[in-house]
Amino acid sequence: MAYQKNRDNLLAVIRTLSVALILMTLFSGYLLVSAKNQLKRSFVDIPSYTLGGKAESVALNTMHKTTVYSFAQLVFQRLNHWSYDGEKEYEKNIRANEHMLTPEYMAFLRRDVERRKGNKVSSELKHRSRSIRPIASGWDEDRVKVVSTKDGKPSAWVVLLDVELTEMIKGETIKHLYLRYPLRVALYDIDRDRNPWLLALDGYQDEPTKISKELDKKEMVKTEDSLL
Repeated sequence: MAYQKNRDNLLAVIRTLSVALILMTLFSGYLLVSAKNQLKRSFVDIPSYTLGGKAESVALNTMHKTTVYSFAQLVFQRLNHWSYDGEKEYEKNIRANEHMLTPEYMAFLRRDVERRKGNKVSSELKHRSRSIRPIASGWDEDRVKVVSTKDGKPSAWVVLLDVELTEMIKGETIKHLYLRYPLRVALYDIDRDRNPWLLALDGYQDEPTKISKELDKKEMVKTEDSLL
Protein backbone atom coordinates (compact mmCIF):
# COMPACT_ATOMS: atom_id res chain seq x y z
CA MET A 1 0.00 0.00 0.00
CA ALA A 2 2.80 2.37 0.95
CA TYR A 3 4.59 1.47 -2.29
CA GLN A 4 1.49 2.33 -4.39
CA LYS A 5 1.10 5.65 -2.59
CA ASN A 6 4.75 6.56 -3.16
CA ARG A 7 4.42 5.58 -6.80
CA ASP A 8 1.32 7.75 -7.25
CA ASN A 9 3.10 10.66 -5.56
CA LEU A 10 6.09 10.23 -7.88
CA LEU A 11 3.87 10.16 -10.96
CA ALA A 12 2.09 13.29 -9.76
CA VAL A 13 5.43 15.08 -9.35
CA ILE A 14 6.55 13.94 -12.80
CA ARG A 15 3.30 15.22 -14.35
CA THR A 16 3.65 18.56 -12.55
CA LEU A 17 7.26 18.94 -13.69
CA SER A 18 6.30 17.98 -17.27
CA VAL A 19 3.58 20.63 -17.37
CA ALA A 20 5.97 23.19 -15.89
CA LEU A 21 8.63 22.25 -18.50
CA ILE A 22 6.12 22.62 -21.35
CA LEU A 23 4.99 26.02 -20.04
CA MET A 24 8.60 27.19 -19.66
CA THR A 25 9.40 26.02 -23.19
CA LEU A 26 6.41 27.89 -24.62
CA PHE A 27 7.26 31.00 -22.62
CA SER A 28 10.90 30.85 -23.76
CA GLY A 29 9.76 30.50 -27.35
CA TYR A 30 7.50 33.53 -26.96
CA LEU A 31 10.35 35.58 -25.52
CA LEU A 32 12.65 34.49 -28.35
CA VAL A 33 10.14 35.44 -31.07
CA SER A 34 9.37 38.76 -29.35
CA ALA A 35 13.05 39.61 -29.05
CA LYS A 36 13.63 38.69 -32.70
CA ASN A 37 10.77 40.89 -33.85
CA GLN A 38 11.96 43.73 -31.66
CA LEU A 39 15.45 43.49 -33.15
CA LYS A 40 13.95 43.62 -36.63
CA ARG A 41 12.23 46.89 -35.74
CA SER A 42 15.31 48.34 -34.05
CA PHE A 43 18.39 49.87 -35.64
CA VAL A 44 21.80 51.15 -34.69
CA ASP A 45 23.10 54.19 -36.56
CA ILE A 46 26.90 54.44 -36.78
CA PRO A 47 27.81 57.97 -37.97
CA SER A 48 29.86 58.11 -41.17
CA TYR A 49 31.90 60.99 -39.79
CA THR A 50 32.17 63.03 -36.60
CA LEU A 51 31.66 66.68 -35.78
CA GLY A 52 34.98 68.43 -35.47
CA GLY A 53 36.69 65.25 -34.32
CA LYS A 54 34.21 64.73 -31.49
CA ALA A 55 33.11 61.10 -31.16
CA GLU A 56 29.35 60.56 -31.09
CA SER A 57 27.72 58.03 -28.81
CA VAL A 58 25.88 55.13 -30.42
CA ALA A 59 22.47 54.23 -29.02
CA LEU A 60 19.67 51.91 -30.13
CA ASN A 61 17.04 53.55 -32.39
CA THR A 62 18.84 56.91 -32.38
CA MET A 63 19.65 58.62 -35.69
CA HIS A 64 22.59 61.02 -35.60
CA LYS A 65 22.55 64.50 -37.12
CA THR A 66 25.56 63.72 -39.29
CA THR A 67 23.71 60.77 -40.85
CA VAL A 68 20.60 62.88 -41.47
CA TYR A 69 22.70 65.59 -43.13
CA SER A 70 24.58 63.09 -45.32
CA PHE A 71 21.31 61.50 -46.42
CA ALA A 72 19.65 64.80 -47.30
CA GLN A 73 22.68 65.94 -49.28
CA LEU A 74 23.01 62.68 -51.22
CA VAL A 75 19.35 62.24 -52.20
CA PHE A 76 18.81 65.91 -53.02
CA GLN A 77 21.82 65.84 -55.35
CA ARG A 78 20.49 62.72 -57.05
CA LEU A 79 17.13 64.35 -57.69
CA ASN A 80 18.70 67.49 -59.12
CA HIS A 81 21.35 66.04 -61.40
CA TRP A 82 20.27 66.26 -65.03
CA SER A 83 23.15 65.45 -67.37
CA TYR A 84 21.56 66.50 -70.67
CA ASP A 85 17.76 66.85 -70.60
CA GLY A 86 15.66 67.62 -67.52
CA GLU A 87 12.50 66.79 -69.45
CA LYS A 88 13.57 63.14 -69.42
CA GLU A 89 15.84 62.93 -66.39
CA TYR A 90 13.86 64.82 -63.72
CA GLU A 91 11.03 62.27 -63.64
CA LYS A 92 13.49 59.39 -64.01
CA ASN A 93 15.37 60.61 -60.92
CA ILE A 94 12.16 60.73 -58.92
CA ARG A 95 11.37 57.12 -59.80
CA ALA A 96 14.93 56.00 -59.03
CA ASN A 97 14.78 57.56 -55.55
CA GLU A 98 11.12 56.96 -54.69
CA HIS A 99 11.97 54.77 -51.69
CA MET A 100 13.91 57.72 -50.21
CA LEU A 101 10.93 60.11 -50.48
CA THR A 102 7.75 60.44 -48.47
CA PRO A 103 4.55 59.99 -50.52
CA GLU A 104 3.71 63.68 -50.01
CA TYR A 105 7.05 64.91 -51.34
CA MET A 106 6.98 62.48 -54.25
CA ALA A 107 3.53 63.78 -55.22
CA PHE A 108 4.83 67.36 -55.01
CA LEU A 109 7.78 66.53 -57.28
CA ARG A 110 5.56 64.85 -59.86
CA ARG A 111 3.31 67.91 -59.94
CA ASP A 112 6.43 70.05 -60.36
CA VAL A 113 7.52 67.92 -63.34
CA GLU A 114 4.17 68.42 -65.07
CA ARG A 115 4.19 72.15 -64.33
CA ARG A 116 7.68 72.60 -65.76
CA LYS A 117 6.99 70.46 -68.80
CA GLY A 118 4.20 72.76 -69.92
CA ASN A 119 3.76 71.76 -73.55
CA LYS A 120 6.04 70.62 -76.36
CA VAL A 121 6.79 74.23 -77.35
CA SER A 122 7.26 75.93 -73.97
CA SER A 123 8.75 73.11 -71.87
CA GLU A 124 11.02 74.64 -69.22
CA LEU A 125 12.96 71.37 -68.87
CA LYS A 126 13.74 70.58 -72.51
CA HIS A 127 17.50 70.22 -73.16
CA ARG A 128 18.22 71.67 -69.71
CA SER A 129 20.98 70.23 -67.54
CA ARG A 130 21.27 70.89 -63.82
CA SER A 131 23.82 70.17 -61.14
CA ILE A 132 23.92 70.89 -57.42
CA ARG A 133 27.22 71.00 -55.59
CA PRO A 134 27.38 71.38 -51.80
CA ILE A 135 29.32 74.46 -50.79
CA ALA A 136 32.41 73.54 -48.79
CA SER A 137 32.00 75.20 -45.41
CA GLY A 138 32.40 74.46 -41.76
CA TRP A 139 29.88 71.86 -40.58
CA ASP A 140 28.07 72.56 -37.33
CA GLU A 141 25.15 71.01 -35.51
CA ASP A 142 22.93 74.03 -36.21
CA ARG A 143 22.61 72.81 -39.80
CA VAL A 144 20.35 69.99 -38.57
CA LYS A 145 17.47 70.78 -36.22
CA VAL A 146 15.25 68.18 -34.57
CA VAL A 147 11.60 69.16 -35.12
CA SER A 148 9.79 66.03 -33.95
CA THR A 149 10.36 63.10 -31.59
CA LYS A 150 8.80 59.68 -31.06
CA ASP A 151 9.25 57.65 -27.87
CA GLY A 152 11.81 60.21 -26.77
CA LYS A 153 13.93 59.74 -29.93
CA PRO A 154 14.34 62.22 -32.84
CA SER A 155 11.99 61.33 -35.71
CA ALA A 156 12.02 64.41 -37.98
CA TRP A 157 14.57 67.10 -38.79
CA VAL A 158 15.14 70.22 -40.87
CA VAL A 159 18.47 70.25 -42.72
CA LEU A 160 19.99 73.53 -43.96
CA LEU A 161 21.80 72.55 -47.15
CA ASP A 162 23.99 75.21 -48.81
CA VAL A 163 24.62 74.51 -52.48
CA GLU A 164 25.87 75.96 -55.72
CA LEU A 165 23.27 75.40 -58.44
CA THR A 166 24.18 75.52 -62.12
CA GLU A 167 21.80 75.12 -65.06
CA MET A 168 22.69 75.02 -68.74
CA ILE A 169 20.84 74.73 -72.04
CA LYS A 170 22.83 73.30 -74.94
CA GLY A 171 26.12 74.15 -73.27
CA GLU A 172 25.21 77.74 -72.31
CA THR A 173 25.01 78.63 -68.62
CA ILE A 174 21.64 80.22 -67.90
CA LYS A 175 21.60 80.07 -64.13
CA HIS A 176 24.27 80.07 -61.47
CA LEU A 177 23.02 80.49 -57.91
CA TYR A 178 24.19 80.00 -54.36
CA LEU A 179 21.23 78.77 -52.34
CA ARG A 180 20.26 77.51 -48.92
CA TYR A 181 17.59 74.79 -48.99
CA PRO A 182 15.74 74.02 -45.72
CA LEU A 183 14.91 70.35 -46.31
CA ARG A 184 12.63 68.26 -44.12
CA VAL A 185 13.81 64.73 -43.34
CA ALA A 186 11.68 62.10 -41.61
CA LEU A 187 12.44 58.75 -40.01
CA TYR A 188 11.04 56.27 -42.55
CA ASP A 189 11.36 52.62 -41.57
CA ILE A 190 9.20 51.20 -44.39
CA ASP A 191 11.39 48.97 -46.56
CA ARG A 192 14.88 48.31 -45.22
CA ASP A 193 15.96 46.42 -48.34
CA ARG A 194 15.30 49.40 -50.64
CA ASN A 195 15.96 52.11 -48.06
CA PRO A 196 18.72 51.09 -45.62
CA TRP A 197 19.01 54.71 -44.44
CA LEU A 198 15.58 54.45 -42.73
CA LEU A 199 15.11 58.12 -43.69
CA ALA A 200 13.11 60.00 -46.33
CA LEU A 201 13.10 63.50 -47.76
CA ASP A 202 9.80 65.18 -46.89
CA GLY A 203 9.93 68.41 -48.91
CA TYR A 204 10.86 71.99 -48.05
CA GLN A 205 10.34 73.61 -44.67
CA ASP A 206 10.45 77.04 -46.37
CA GLU A 207 11.40 78.50 -49.74
CA PRO A 208 15.11 78.33 -50.59
CA THR A 209 17.02 81.58 -50.09
CA LYS A 210 19.95 83.09 -51.98
CA ILE A 211 23.13 83.23 -49.96
CA SER A 212 25.35 84.94 -52.55
CA LYS A 213 25.18 86.93 -55.78
CA GLU A 214 23.11 85.46 -58.61
CA LEU A 215 24.64 84.96 -62.06
CA ASP A 216 21.87 84.63 -64.62
CA LYS A 217 22.48 85.32 -68.31
CA LYS A 218 18.90 85.17 -69.55
CA GLU A 219 16.37 87.64 -68.17
CA MET A 220 13.48 85.53 -69.44
CA VAL A 221 14.69 82.45 -67.59
CA LYS A 222 15.27 84.48 -64.44
CA THR A 223 11.71 85.79 -64.39
CA GLU A 224 9.99 82.55 -65.35
CA ASP A 225 11.91 79.99 -63.31
CA SER A 226 11.42 79.42 -59.61
CA LEU A 227 14.37 78.88 -57.29
CA LEU A 228 13.23 75.31 -56.73
